[in-house]
Amino acid sequence: FNLNSSWPPAEPDEAMAPKKKSASYYKTVDGVKYERELMEKAEKAAADGQVSVKEAQDLWKCAMDGPGVTKIEQRTLEYLMRTVNFTDKAAEYLKGQLKSYRQSQSTSYYRTIAGVRYDNQLLQQAEEAAKDGQISVGEARELWEAALDGKGITPTEKRTLEYVLKEIKCTKPAAEFLKKELAGVGEKPEDDDEAMPDAPAATGADEDELPDFDEDEPSKE
Repeated sequence: FNLNSSWPPAEPDEAMAPKKKSASYYKTVDGVKYERELMEKAEKAAADGQVSVKEAQDLWKCAMDGPGVTKIEQRTLEYLMRTVNFTDKAAEYLKGQLKSYRQSQSTSYYRTIAGVRYDNQLLQQAEEAAKDGQISVGEARELWEAALDGKGITPTEKRTLEYVLKEIKCTKPAAEFLKKELAGVGEKPEDDDEAMPDAPAATGADEDELPDFDEDEPSKE
């Protein structure tokens, strides 16, 4: 026993102790991921019967924090307008904000990385899917379906999915699925994309860059 040591021993510094997440950043409903904070704000706002215009403005402000409104936040707001009671003006306000935001984002069709042009929306979808650590096979299927829209898989979309496989972590079934589908894509002429604008360079991390500590049962591959 060291007489020079203090007794009882000092409690560990709270600032040094690891902090536990009290709640998940996301909430999964019927297998679809939503942002928990937005859902809780809307449910609280509707406790008196309905969400007002002022409360809808607060929801939009909350979604706009960080570099912009992510696809999960957009999906959450749409889900809330279907499941929570909004006044007509509040619903019109959010629908208008979502429409305007999407129109502004649609101008950034491509993203250039190290001199190579990729499909910006596909990249965003893949990055968002990987926020919880990796892309699942279900999310890989969603990526493939997104790439299939329009005239089929373009060279840029194919190149983007190949980039995703190389640079973003996928589960083994997800990687196998994408590799199999990409192997069946024939060669096509390069996109005539000179008229399409590039996405601006990223200025910071997306606000969804948090681990998904969802208490729901994790999906099995």
